Parts: sequence; C-alpha cells; structure tokens
Amino acid sequence: MRFITLIILLSLSVTAQSAPTVSDKSVFAFPNPARIHSTLRFEESGAGGIAEAVLYAIDGREVRRWVDAEFSRPKPGVRHAKWNLTNKFGQRVSSGVYLWALTVRFPDGTSKRVISRVAVVR
Repeated sequence: MRFITLIILLSLSVTAQSAPTVSDKSVFAFPNPARIHSTLRFEESGAGGIAEAVLYAIDGREVRRWVDAEFSRPKPGVRHAKWNLTNKFGQRVSSGVYLWALTVRFPDGTSKRVISRVAVVR
C-alpha cells in the first residue's frame, strides 16, 4: 500500500512542476511612461499558450486588442505586443494611465490572466 501512495505523490509532484504558466513579474510594458510607442512583454514557461491582450482606458473602455498571431516572438518563451499609442480606430490616445489585461490559455486547459499598467505622456 505504501508503494502505491508513493507513486501517486510523485506523479502529482511532476505534474505541478511541469504545468505551463506566466509569471506576474514577467509581464510589463516598456518604455513606461510611453511617448511614441510601448511594448507589452511577457514570458511563459512550458507549452506555448494562446495569448490575447486587451488594453483598457482607466474608465474601463476597451482601447485596443491583440490576438495571438499579432505577438512577436523575439526568443523562445518570450512574446511582445507592440502598441503605437493609437486606439482600435487608428486615432492617437490621450495622455493618461492605461491597463493591459493579458490572458494566456494553455493546451492543458489552464489559463492565466495578468493586469499591468502603462502611462502615456504626450
């Protein structure tokens, strides 16, 4: 009986360690504050997930959205979404604070959402 319990514990331990994720500390915008453009950067561990980033004005209005194919991959596990400080209609945004909501859905059915902020100074 002890042998079976040990196998189950080892199996759970391996699964927990290999689960893909995005660290909160790996999600940030640069430069911040932004004057001309900004880039949302994040790192993911494990299997590649499907990413989506939505940029909101501080009052909650959606400013712009990026889907997985719009992220560049400068190196394995790192993704960037470039923002030229325009809204979804191509109009320049005002100075202020904006919120990035990044959601990554992984192949194992888990997902991770991280909120980050960026300031725009004109």
